[in-house]
Amino acid sequence: MTCYSGTDLLIHQLRNLYSAEIQFQLAMPTIVEGARSDRLARAIEYDRLDSGERLERLEASCAHFGAPPRGERCRGMEGLLKELRNGLLYRATGTADDSALRTDCRMVYQFKHAMYTNLIALCRGSGEGTVARLLEHNLAAEEELIVLLDHIDRHKGYRDSYADFTSGAAYPHLYLVPDDAVEARASRS
Repeated sequence: MTCYSGTDLLIHQLRNLYSAEIQFQLAMPTIVEGARSDRLARAIEYDRLDSGERLERLEASCAHFGAPPRGERCRGMEGLLKELRNGLLYRATGTADDSALRTDCRMVYQFKHAMYTNLIALCRGSGEGTVARLLEHNLAAEEELIVLLDHIDRHKGYRDSYADFTSGAAYPHLYLVPDDAVEARASRS
């Protein structure tokens, strides 16, 4: 195991997080396709459309240190996505709902949330407030998706609850909105 210090540690963690984001971005179409719930599929698809901005902020953070964003593959994300794919294969043979898939997705988002939280603390402790502010935008996106998955779990099967959610009545601070917003974001990508 390599010991890192100072800026090298920040660069290593940024690259690890960049790898995690890339791996999850590549897995998102499979998750969307495997979701039986339209709500879950739309949430992941909307997040996928936002993932390019997260990658750009991570690239800018690496550029701040004069380092390319690519590094070693994030083994933590690799393991989580392996479990998620195994779950999708298992579900394909049965009639299970999306609860296991939502749980696997939540684990991925919580993992990334922990990585961002730790990296922001490292940046602040190192006097790298500019990078910390860039990463806080990504952290907010992770928090929103965790709240969304919790909301979908709590209101599973209640169509009117989802309508309240997407109209902003339940959680006005969240950015998930009806299909037209997903389509609008897709046309900008």
